[in-house]
Amino acid sequence: MKINRFVWLIGLLAVCGMNVPCNAGNTHEKVSERAPHIQFEETDYDFGQVQEGTQVTHIYTFKNVGIDTLMLGKIRTSCGCTGALVSDRKIAPGGEGEIKVTFDTKNYRGKSRKTVTVHSNDPDRPQVQLAISCEILVEFELVPRYVNFGTIEKGEERSRSVKVRFPSDPTQWVTKVESMTRGIHARQVPSKSTKPGETEIRIRVNKEVPVGRLSGQVLISTTSPTKPTDTIMVVAHVRGEIAVQPSALTGVFRKGDPKAIRSISLTKKGKKDLKIEKVEEDTGRFAPHVVQVKEGEDYRVEIFLRADAEPGPFRGTLKIHTNDPNQRIIEVRLYGRVE
Repeated sequence: MKINRFVWLIGLLAVCGMNVPCNAGNTHEKVSERAPHIQFEETDYDFGQVQEGTQVTHIYTFKNVGIDTLMLGKIRTSCGCTGALVSDRKIAPGGEGEIKVTFDTKNYRGKSRKTVTVHSNDPDRPQVQLAISCEILVEFELVPRYVNFGTIEKGEERSRSVKVRFPSDPTQWVTKVESMTRGIHARQVPSKSTKPGETEIRIRVNKEVPVGRLSGQVLISTTSPTKPTDTIMVVAHVRGEIAVQPSALTGVFRKGDPKAIRSISLTKKGKKDLKIEKVEEDTGRFAPHVVQVKEGEDYRVEIFLRADAEPGPFRGTLKIHTNDPNQRIIEVRLYGRVE
């Protein structure tokens, strides 16, 4: 009897080893064999050469080659210039779908490559990356397109040159140069060093620019049919005779903490006739106090946390009124939290 049972066991093992289905094997079927599977016809597309400012679009088609429902999740693009639109996020087995990818080439030039990452419930390929690429031809370009004069003294004049180039069509030209900001002057200047299809623009910061941060634009108009205008961004920090440190007060202010006091120093260059007329703050949490360090020249503004200061985040401005005609009101940003 024992021998017969042994022979029966050997026979069972032989049958399963010969790929004949047995009950034990059914419980180990792979999960992926019953799952959805996403399959794209292509994952990379090259538009070739395109003109700057145009929007290019390509449609990627995909299919669910699995035997369960395909569910699309997040679709992430590599930048805000690229958009992706899905035809359907739920695809039955054997069904097909589309993802429409659009790329806005404005402000791009040269070779560019953008990606779109598609998330799904495919266990083998939970993420698929699609890519689009192209070479963007520039109708005209500004070199540089961003002019930063840095820190300059009040009344000081500075100038910079910007080249306007037409690499695609040298027969185009600049028709108008216009400053859109007070205190910034811009004009087209003749230059023997310019090449065909190139124009020089001279940008100057004038004496009347007010103290503080300067942020302006210069508008360039051209004969280009696809890009008739563009702007040059101009920035600078104009410093007056009163030096202020720091330009912002921030941090956590705790009630009862002696370190909750913050201070701002004001130092006058040139004629020593500085006067602090009054100080205002708009958060309702602080009490400002003026300390004279050296009459007409050096002052300190201290701010104390009020006893009734409301806890929580705050954001506001400290306004220091002076007798200086160029710096009547000096603003210091206030932001942080009261605990």
